[in-house]
Amino acid sequence: MKCPECEAEGLPDGASFCMSCGARLQGAAGREPSVTRLHVDQKIERIESGSAVGYEIQQVRGDVHIEGHVVLQLPQDMDLSALAAIPTEVKPGAAAGMAGSQSPERASHIDKKLDQVLDLMRDLDKRGEHTEQVQSGETRVSRVDLLLKKAVIIKSQADQMMLDSVGDNRHQVDYSAGQVDLADLLEGFESAGHEAKLREAYSLLEEALEIDPGNTEVLLHMAELLMELTEDDPTDEQRLLYQVQSLLRNPKDDVERFRLAQATFLLATSHEPAHVDSLRTARDMFQRLGRTDWVRHCDDLIGSLSGGGPQAAQFGHTTGSSFQQPSQQPRFQPQGLWHIQVMDAVGSVITAMFAPDGTFQATQTLGQMGAPLQAYGRWMFNPMHNMLQLQGVISGMQQFMLGIMIHGTQGNGYYGVGTDGIAYVLTPGQP
Repeated sequence: MKCPECEAEGLPDGASFCMSCGARLQGAAGREPSVTRLHVDQKIERIESGSAVGYEIQQVRGDVHIEGHVVLQLPQDMDLSALAAIPTEVKPGAAAGMAGSQSPERASHIDKKLDQVLDLMRDLDKRGEHTEQVQSGETRVSRVDLLLKKAVIIKSQADQMMLDSVGDNRHQVDYSAGQVDLADLLEGFESAGHEAKLREAYSLLEEALEIDPGNTEVLLHMAELLMELTEDDPTDEQRLLYQVQSLLRNPKDDVERFRLAQATFLLATSHEPAHVDSLRTARDMFQRLGRTDWVRHCDDLIGSLSGGGPQAAQFGHTTGSSFQQPSQQPRFQPQGLWHIQVMDAVGSVITAMFAPDGTFQATQTLGQMGAPLQAYGRWMFNPMHNMLQLQGVISGMQQFMLGIMIHGTQGNGYYGVGTDGIAYVLTPGQP
């Protein structure tokens, strides 16, 4: 028998090792196949030419298992903290009312930096140097998170396109009828460009899912996008949401419990009409987690679906007897002082004084989120459609427009739904 390494001859049959060089011999009886295991945690700085080598092995026998991640080390001056701070949680909604008309701050510099990092990683991919994480200083971000954050930004850009269209058209709409057609506000809206943005975001999420097939946060965002992209076919997003529920059948922490509750909520709202029992299940899950923003959102939907207004769900039953349809209710008279509860994610409250001359002054408090917003402007009410229309200026700068259609009475006040899709409870106050 001859050693394949040092070529020593005369080795005994059945020997496992060479007596000359110690090499393991091929064909040894009962010998397990050779395995080479490498653990790699390599940082790659930017390479102008050549390649990065973590381990160089002249000869490998058997299977090779590489464990760990290759980290792209960025210069210290390329701070990643802003990218790491981009929120990716699927949200039930933001502040509505007067505050809902304010355009979100455009973080173009963050978006540009995110593109630079992703482009750098893709350039390295083309050269055979795949990286799964990037690091600058003490901040490390995974490739999956970068793709997810980029998709979230693109989705917000698509939403901003719609807001911009409303802003461009609000001065060209005739308000004399007391009611505004949403189609007039969206005249000239580039629906094809909006859909293209959504599909771009979806493709990034697909790329992230290829890297991490069991990432439930990515799956939730994909399902949410499909609700917009394929409105007439709920089966595709439902398939993803069932997958999330299966993956989180035994959640190990509150993060996984929260995502399971989100999947339950999205499944309930993927049906037409929404499934009330599933909404109640989701509400209970959010309540156990202390997520009052989602609890309030569930209450709003359950109440409106049950016919008792947004407050009904909070008591676990439908108060249909106290809810009157517009034809039965006392006539709504906007003049005077009103306290308006906004069923948004932050629990906003508006105090408004509607003067007989058609002007108003109002203050909106955003829960615990900061200083109140002051606004003034003009109001109109069309009794034929039960539509209260507000148009004015916030803090002397930001223009806004809001319509609230009154649906019925709620206690000693009224229940309505705004053009922003949010529920409102209007209660008369004392001057």
